Amino acid sequence: MDKSIPSDPLKFASLIAHQLKSPVSVVSTILSTILGEFSGPLTPQQKDMLERAVARCNESLATAGRLLTITRALEHPETQRGIAEITRVIRESVQRHSEKANSREIDLRVEFAEQPLYAQGLEASLAETMDELIHNALKYTPDHGQVLIEVIPDTVEQQIRISVSDSGSGIPEAVLPRIFEPFYRAPNAMKSSTPGTGLGLAMVKAIVDASGGSVSAGKSDLGGAKFEIRLPACPRPEFADKGDSETVSMRVIIIGGVAAGPKVAAKISRLDPRAEITIIEKGKVLSYAGCGLPYYISGVVRDQKKLMSSPAGEVRDPVFFQKVKNIRVMNQTEAIQINRAEKKVLVHDLVSHRQTWLDYDKLVLATGGKPVIPKIEGIELKNVFTLHGVSDAEGIKAALEGSGARDVVIVGGGLIGIEMTESLVRAGCRVTIVEARDQILPALDWEMARLVERYLQSRGVKILTNTRVERLEGQDRVHRVVLKNFSLPADLVILAAGVRPNVELARKAELSIGPTGGIATNAMMQTSDPEIYAAGDCVEHVGLLVGSPLYVPLGSTANKQGRAVAVNLCGGNEPFAGVLATFVCKLFDYSVGKTGLTETQAR
Repeated sequence: MDKSIPSDPLKFASLIAHQLKSPVSVVSTILSTILGEFSGPLTPQQKDMLERAVARCNESLATAGRLLTITRALEHPETQRGIAEITRVIRESVQRHSEKANSREIDLRVEFAEQPLYAQGLEASLAETMDELIHNALKYTPDHGQVLIEVIPDTVEQQIRISVSDSGSGIPEAVLPRIFEPFYRAPNAMKSSTPGTGLGLAMVKAIVDASGGSVSAGKSDLGGAKFEIRLPACPRPEFADKGDSETVSMRVIIIGGVAAGPKVAAKISRLDPRAEITIIEKGKVLSYAGCGLPYYISGVVRDQKKLMSSPAGEVRDPVFFQKVKNIRVMNQTEAIQINRAEKKVLVHDLVSHRQTWLDYDKLVLATGGKPVIPKIEGIELKNVFTLHGVSDAEGIKAALEGSGARDVVIVGGGLIGIEMTESLVRAGCRVTIVEARDQILPALDWEMARLVERYLQSRGVKILTNTRVERLEGQDRVHRVVLKNFSLPADLVILAAGVRPNVELARKAELSIGPTGGIATNAMMQTSDPEIYAAGDCVEHVGLLVGSPLYVPLGSTANKQGRAVAVNLCGGNEPFAGVLATFVCKLFDYSVGKTGLTETQAR
């Protein structure tokens, strides 16, 4: 017998997994390249086949990764020792699974103490453990069921108890002794249509055991299965996540995680690796390409994850920022108060509804803009949307695909409304733009705007200028847009009346607000409090050609300001001079752009 072949089946399987991981990864990369049509256009059938092949490759890579994790934890348990903020690990895992739970109307809840709890173990490994247990709970819980995660500190035993309970099919008592064995699947799981490898729970046990804890399975009070993990409790580390040999140079909190915020965070992490950086984001999705939303709605961008992907194809989710950038992300968390005297920010977790004060040395406001909602009767009807985020785009897609919306009215002829037009026309919609002013695209001279208007009309778009919407009508969802002298049929309305700076938090903190309504900053992007910086759509700009304040909410400007904030915050000198208000957009075969002043402004 070849002595190089391990006699232990698990070790043998891990050896095979190690050998296969690299070639399967190469195959997945090649298939993804073909799927991206870099080697030529594909038919829908070819795309479907390639997508399924890539999914299978990814499943194989995940299985190989689990095998290697199990053997590494068994053979080298010392690699799993560390201090993890377990409440954050669990909250982020719940956030990653909340969309799936919501789509099946499963009540996914988490209950834990207000203060952060720390346990022995590596955060990345414990995150895999929680992901596996929550994924399993959702997989075997029927629609409209319940999944409950509880985190309880045991001060007597000096442990943290974590339980995951569900109302699903449960585990037969007879098989409980074998449930954590590698490759073992319970009989009721094997009869299920849901796929599995029998490695997930084995990985959970290997990681927990290596972390000095224990895991058990049984019946939950909800009627399904219950898994309980016990980990040794640890005191809060003096400098979390930075290693014993390092000290934190400064604590930076960034409020806002779409454009300017992630740019600031990523740049600071490169300039000062010892900085402790935290991004607070109210939404679920962060660092997405807002300019790509119309293309996502039209189907040109097929996968929502593409909006959040780096140039290398990595999805910029909280795990990416933590693992790759060493940046802590608290999404689905709202900053509700700033205490400038004590340098603290009060945050509200929208999942657990807990409130916590966070300390900072430097604070960055990247709260962005918010859509202008005109005061129109009937605006609360279904199928009335703004386009200000991924959730809005999902709602519009659902209206187009689910209810078959075909008559679309866009209220507002600015950049947002115009950019949506092509996507809607390509989706087979009859589109009408209603603009209260005497031209669409008011940032252009009227002659140029008229050229764009005529071109859109040649593509079947109806444009009404000098026209105001009186009200929206319909029983449950919108059916009609009423104007002054006539009405328009409408089964989808998009409000594109513009954007204004989101400055409520800054105003409550008594920071200076400029005449345009944006946060006032100096050239170094500091607010009236020198320890607080601001960038992006919440900020007032200076027009380079006129020297007066402007409000120009553009993603390109947000990214430039984010870079300047990071450099200046880290002690550098990179003033942000101002803006030329440059923009460009694509309309079918036209490209429309502008920089500097219009003829009217120049006069």
